[in-house]
Amino acid sequence: MNRPWIGALWCLFLFLLPSGVSAASTTQVEFESKETFKGASGIEPGRVTGLLTVPAGDGPFPVVVVLHGCAGPTPSHEEWAGHMASWGYASLRVDSFGPRSINEICTNILRPVPRVADVNGAIDYLATLDHIDTDKVAVVGFSHGANVTLLVAGEPGSLAPRHKPSIKAAVAVYPYCPITHQRFLPPLMILIGSADDWTPASRCESLAEGSVAANEPIDLVVYDGATHSYDCRACNGEYWGYQLVHNPAAHDDSIQRMREFLLANLGPGVGGAPHEPIALDVAAYLDAAALENALAGSTTMGVNSYGNPYTVRILADGTTTGVAGHNDEFVDSGSWWIENDMYCRRWNTWLDGATGCFHVVIEGDKVRWLNADGSLAREEDYIAPE
Repeated sequence: MNRPWIGALWCLFLFLLPSGVSAASTTQVEFESKETFKGASGIEPGRVTGLLTVPAGDGPFPVVVVLHGCAGPTPSHEEWAGHMASWGYASLRVDSFGPRSINEICTNILRPVPRVADVNGAIDYLATLDHIDTDKVAVVGFSHGANVTLLVAGEPGSLAPRHKPSIKAAVAVYPYCPITHQRFLPPLMILIGSADDWTPASRCESLAEGSVAANEPIDLVVYDGATHSYDCRACNGEYWGYQLVHNPAAHDDSIQRMREFLLANLGPGVGGAPHEPIALDVAAYLDAAALENALAGSTTMGVNSYGNPYTVRILADGTTTGVAGHNDEFVDSGSWWIENDMYCRRWNTWLDGATGCFHVVIEGDKVRWLNADGSLAREEDYIAPE
């Protein structure tokens, strides 16, 4: 389907995703959408499709049902699936629009779509797979899908009763929260930006206040200055009359918080990368002089969660060049510099031209890029300057 607001930069971004589980596999699946009770949807649910991403190994894997927003599936959901696979979780990205010939409902947000029925059908389908553990299911939704998540997690809620015991965690990312108190059966986390002019954070704050008063707290995180769709790397402007701008800080924090929330409530994944931050003493970080010596003229190489190889050259003149893809189909250049004993880089088009700064540790033929808090951003093969 045509979704012109999603920039082509997404294709370029994919090669730099974390490489914790490079052997994850994704297949398209189809299943019957099932109403909680007959006539609940107002329309015939029919059959829908989804993308099932599974980590390497035999499982059985805990699974996350991922629900898209009003624009339908986007590459940001593919990124989230990659993260989940690296944590040892399978994920099923349900496409509620494509099989129903819906392009988007952002311009008609009240259009009826039987999305809770899709969740019922997704769980029934997953239960037929030996390598999926449907006793450990989480539901993660974005925008319109986040509202569906609230319906699924609510009590009494809209989900079929037979599935309620399976739902161990729910995450709603920038939902349109109800302002009155609502009980939620599984643990619920809400992530939203303070500058969201589409789904105001104040509504979620009111909901959270009511949950605390009822001794049923919601894990609410409000990101200062973040807009709607702050995890959309290609977003940088006004869409459908609302501001949607990528916020790297909020995005990065959301990844870490979602991982910790799923670990605490869904349990550990199977075969994923270890949860613990890399155990490196601050003394191991290269200082400015060591960074200059180790990186100027060096080459780094890696393979991302989708199996795409990439090579980056860090040139002595302060520029970078990169190629990615099995046929080197993605090419870009950029700049790098050293700031506060951290390596900083900015690509011209990749990563939407955002600046990233990292502590660096080099051990033999491996280079580790660490975030400011010491957590591992990624690890790559390292070729020293000649």
